[in-house]
Amino acid sequence: MLRPCADGTRAGFARLAMLAAIAPGIGGDASAQVRQPELPLISSPWGEGMSPAEQAASAAKRPAFADANWNHEVCVVAYSFEGVPAEIARRRAALQHTHKENAAQAGERRRLAMLERQAAEHLPNIPKCKGQFYRPALASLCNFQAGDNRFCAQLSGPILPGVELVEDKAAFVRGLAWNKVGDLFSKDAAFAPVPWAASDDRGVDLSKQAESGIAYIAATNKAVKCGDGSPLRNNIGQWAFSVEMLRQPWSALDEAMAERSGELTAKTGMTAAIGRHAQIPRLHFQAFMFDILVESEAAKFGIEMRDGTHRELGVPASFAPIPDGAPAFYSSFASYRIHAALLPSADELRTMLDPDAAFLTASFAMRLEDGRIDGVTLRTPLTGIADAWKAMNAANLRAHRKIRKVEEAMERSLP
Repeated sequence: MLRPCADGTRAGFARLAMLAAIAPGIGGDASAQVRQPELPLISSPWGEGMSPAEQAASAAKRPAFADANWNHEVCVVAYSFEGVPAEIARRRAALQHTHKENAAQAGERRRLAMLERQAAEHLPNIPKCKGQFYRPALASLCNFQAGDNRFCAQLSGPILPGVELVEDKAAFVRGLAWNKVGDLFSKDAAFAPVPWAASDDRGVDLSKQAESGIAYIAATNKAVKCGDGSPLRNNIGQWAFSVEMLRQPWSALDEAMAERSGELTAKTGMTAAIGRHAQIPRLHFQAFMFDILVESEAAKFGIEMRDGTHRELGVPASFAPIPDGAPAFYSSFASYRIHAALLPSADELRTMLDPDAAFLTASFAMRLEDGRIDGVTLRTPLTGIADAWKAMNAANLRAHRKIRKVEEAMERSLP
């Protein structure tokens, strides 16, 4: 069941700011057909094993690495742009100022404009590069860094002002959990769920049949203040579930997958194909949470029914990098997000679509702000999933029929 928002707020220590993350929206024609109800707020599940009194006590006890900062990727990228403004100025000065630019000059101006936009995006992040950083994490990133980078140069040279590189992983993780996960309690965070909706309908592309129609349905949430519902500045702690349609040529489908596709079509109304490509749904969980805090190798997916019973889905889904072609809702940086995915059976997907199914869940262990390891369960309401699933499959069936109609016409025109 949804728990009410917590009453207490945490006073005290200032926390380091997180990078505002990229969060592409979902919607489009299919989702617009369904009225979106307003859902109750979900109180923060991060640290749900701690009572408000325990959280308050933890807040008052500053750990050794209280300024732990997980902006390693942000900072390496930001410092890689340090010399870019001067380079842009030099290259622009070198351009010949003629009455009419040639193609090479026009191309160079476009490249410089793009580089300037990238620098404007990343350079403002340099002030966030203060605090305690985990040396091994920085070293692994800098192994792939080309060119001069003052943030990477700290590994073998002078340390930048306000920066400390630490190697005690347990103490660093403890500080990061206190600093970031604990901050959700400080801000009296809650999460405002959004009903399930379909991604944009991409129509029909005969040259790229697998990219036609609707690619996925998803349910996200937004971090807000429990008291008034106003949005929080950062996306930390947000999570999402999506059902994504994996597509491959029918000719490449093995017997087991072909049988699975037929069962899904019979039991859930799934559109089996887009043109010459078969479809199989993938259930994908993602959260905007630092991967170093997660203590499980996999997440357990489940469904909570309205009568309070819980049904586990398949086997635990291993945490892994974002799957190819999957939507990423909250962050463009890999270490800021956790992902797990599995292929649901026809019966499991049918249970998700059941009106008596209340929540989709993901459970795993992570480091809490007081240093303990405990389980967390993230719950996403299944409100709107049946309508979104129906709308997606209707759109994909239309796309399939249009593709086949054109192909059949082309076949008839052949001698």
